[in-house]
Parts: sequence; C-alpha cells; structure tokens
Amino acid sequence: MVTVAETTSEDSRQTRYFIIGSTRSGTTVVHLAVAGHPNVVALNDEMKIAPFFTEGISTFTYGNDLPEEKQRGYFALFDALTSLTPNENIKARGIKLACNSHYLASNFLNIMQNNLKDFKIIIMRRRDIVALYGSAQQGKKSGVMHSWYKGASSKNIKKLKINKWYFIAYYVQLKKLYCTLDKLKNTHDVLEVNYEGLLKSPSEEYSEIFSFLNLSAVEPTWLKSKKVLPPPTEYIVNYDEMTRLVDSLEKGEVSESVIWFSRLLNHLTWRLSTLIPRKKKGKSNFL
Repeated sequence: MVTVAETTSEDSRQTRYFIIGSTRSGTTVVHLAVAGHPNVVALNDEMKIAPFFTEGISTFTYGNDLPEEKQRGYFALFDALTSLTPNENIKARGIKLACNSHYLASNFLNIMQNNLKDFKIIIMRRRDIVALYGSAQQGKKSGVMHSWYKGASSKNIKKLKINKWYFIAYYVQLKKLYCTLDKLKNTHDVLEVNYEGLLKSPSEEYSEIFSFLNLSAVEPTWLKSKKVLPPPTEYIVNYDEMTRLVDSLEKGEVSESVIWFSRLLNHLTWRLSTLIPRKKKGKSNFL
C-alpha cells in the first residue's frame, strides 16, 4: 500500500479526500464549497468510479502491471487528476464521486481499504429518501440536474408520481450502498454530512467540513448554486404515500416476496432498456 509518507515532504502535509454519496444527496454542493477554498485543488468534474476503482492503471495498459505498479498507480492517478489546476498554496486536494449501486460502492471500498488508507472521506446522506428518489427521477426526465444547466431557471416542474415497485427496489439498493460505505469507518477518517442539516445550518456545516480537511474556516461566498426543485410535496403527487412506505420498509413490515418482485421488475426493466436503442442527447458540462 502506498502512503502519504512516501510522497515528498511538502505533498505529505496535504490532505487528500473523496466526497461520495448517492446521486442527489448533496455531493455536488459540498464539492463546490470545498473546491472553492483558496487552499484546495479539486478535479472540476465528477469522476466515474469505473474505471478508476475497477481497473486503475490497467485502464491504460494491457493489464500486465506489477502489483507494486497497481498499488502506486491509484495514488499517482489521484494526484495527477487533482493537479490540473495550479495552486501554490495547496493544503488539500480532492475528488467528488456519486455512487448509484452497491457494486460500485464495493469497488470503491476495496481500493480505499487496500490502497488509499491515508485519505479522508466525506459521506453525504439525505434522510428524505422519497425526495432523494424524486429528485433523481425529475432530473432524468428534464435533463436539468443543477442550477447552472441550460434552461434551469425557466424549466417548468412537472408533477411526478413515483412507481411503488421501482421505489422499493431503489430503497433496497440504497441501503446496501450505504451499508458498504459505512465500512470505511473501520479504516478511514470519515465525516458524515447530512443534506437536510446542510440546508438548515450551512455555516456550521461548512465550518465542520473545512476543519475536518484541516482547512481554515471561511464563508464559501463563491458558492452560487441554487436548488432547481421546489419542496418534494409540491411536485411528488404521492409523496405522503411513499413516505409511509419508507416507514414500513424501515420497520420490516414489507414482505420479502414484495421486495423480491420489485427487484425482479426493476432488473427486467433495466435489461429491456439496454436492448432498445436510444436517441443520443447532448451532454451538459458539469460546470
């Protein structure tokens, strides 16, 4: 395993971090707040978990890498990706990730625990799972995920009715995802940030985040992003029903047969979608 101590003395004093959480959990706003700090360099765009955490340097070779090369490769790739923006006063460098599956979370966990133990990790959570799911679905339908996307200010928010069966499958996957990420607490310095808490007390939350990363506490005045959706009760027509469903799932009151069927239906829908060609849409830059 490569450690920070094996880098130059100047680099070893820098905090290296990852921000990770499910899609729409607040990873972007925290990333922007931290990346704007005068003593931070961060990869501008969101990084894909694969192939970085699945292949490493083998992404660029034929896969005959020596074990030592693979180990050092993760560290070297991280530093290379976070060195694209010059900064003479670097105290921390980092990358933001959004994770949508237990499989990807497991890949992240494996590499972090075996190759990048000196890194700090910020895990984003959102308590309101119905709002989390609704936000992700609305973003997929509209193509507007953030306030700086084209058309965000003039986008008409359409009503959304959440499908019970797909939601149950999502809930199960989400729980497995965070159960996997929680294992990082056994090996890493981890800070959990709650999305709702961030909205309620932003100054306090950002101060804690900067302190965690060994940075001076400053007001993130550079943060210009805004919410693109109204409160979930205003656009999710069956919000109360889905909230009651979450409560039943949390209490274990939903039968295994119902959960099994929902996961099967979700898998079949996904499999069918891979067989039907889709129209290519223009990509929206992260920033």
